[in-house]
Amino acid sequence: MTHTYQISGITCGGCKQKVQTLLQGLNGVTSAKVNNSKQNITIEMQHHIPIATLNSALASYPQYQLSIDGAATESFWANKMVWKKASANTINCLVGCSIG
Repeated sequence: MTHTYQISGITCGGCKQKVQTLLQGLNGVTSAKVNNSKQNITIEMQHHIPIATLNSALASYPQYQLSIDGAATESFWANKMVWKKASANTINCLVGCSIG
């Protein structure tokens, strides 16, 4: 079975990879693919896994949240951890692009 959820907190390719790796590590998840342009994630699972369980797998990274129809996205911009991570990612990206 396949489910698609909105996802907040994805600011770069590293974020995308981290989320995919964390969710693919869950028992019953066969694949997880983030689509940056649509800000969603498609998860293939062997059986239904509640969204609360999926979000629990991301709990160590509070900037990442799954929701249905964008319900959790309002808290994204209010979360200081998200801003801190986004600013660090932006600096890393700018430095990396400037070097080469």
